Amino acid sequence: MKSKYLIKIKDIFNFYLFLIRKKRKKRVKIISVFSSPRGGSTWLTDILNKENKAIIVWEPLFKYKQRDFSFINPFAYPELENVGFDWNQYIPENAKWKDAQLFFNKLFSQKIINIKLFRFNNFKAIKNYDLYIYKFCFGNLMLPWLVNNFEINSILLVRHPCAVVASQLKRGFSFKKEFIPRLFEGKHKEIYIKYREQFEKITTKEEYLSAIWAITNLYPIKHKYNNKKWLTISYESLLLYPQKELTRLSEWIGTDIIKNYSYIFKPSFTTDEKSNFSKEKQISKWKDYLSQEQVYLILRTIENFNVDFYTEDTEPNYNILYNK
Repeated sequence: MKSKYLIKIKDIFNFYLFLIRKKRKKRVKIISVFSSPRGGSTWLTDILNKENKAIIVWEPLFKYKQRDFSFINPFAYPELENVGFDWNQYIPENAKWKDAQLFFNKLFSQKIINIKLFRFNNFKAIKNYDLYIYKFCFGNLMLPWLVNNFEINSILLVRHPCAVVASQLKRGFSFKKEFIPRLFEGKHKEIYIKYREQFEKITTKEEYLSAIWAITNLYPIKHKYNNKKWLTISYESLLLYPQKELTRLSEWIGTDIIKNYSYIFKPSFTTDEKSNFSKEKQISKWKDYLSQEQVYLILRTIENFNVDFYTEDTEPNYNILYNK
């Protein structure tokens, strides 16, 4: 009997051959999901993929680290090394950045391949794909620039900062004081420099994580393109009012996304707690995990960044969030 691992390796190898040999379609529909890390992007990607034949590209902006076998690098595209992106890289909407333009041209036209970034696909069933789904957790600050330059059907998913930070803390997200000065070094750091005073007052992990959440969500939400050149969706609203939000999604993308709403209430494979899943518990469980002091630090930090669309309430101010 063949080992299941050997069968899996064979599937992966055949999928890799398919990717490098396939005749690329000239007009492949692209959906791009943007969110904060631990903000629900895996869950939304799962929903979008349930009844569509999609190829998923997983976190193409992970920073590149050199490995002996670069074509199967588990972290990122080798092509990123020459671009010079930082984590949560900012690109002004009208910027001229040749290397960035070339990288995304290749990315969205499927001319660069890293098998590890395709690892969450169904290797056997993918050959009849009709769309690509790109999932980004570090692209919020380049979203206006991207939609100005590429046809990528972008969706911005926004989740309560306390929920995001609580999940990041569970996953061991770190903070060191030397992280702060690094934010102001490199190309196009003007958006960070604008908030230098707020960043330099940070002393705790909760403050740092919520400050990054604030700056990476405040910029697209307050942008004139918000909910016009991309679709903005509240994580909380998608759980509580799925029919309304899936209708918005279908209208935005131009296809009936999903007919079985039960998929909404199925936690993604990256969710920490899968038992006793309920929509009400899911949007409020941060209140059980975080202490009062942690909640205070998070909410005070986002207030210092002038975030006014999330408070201690579990749901956001939808009028502000959706640019109404």
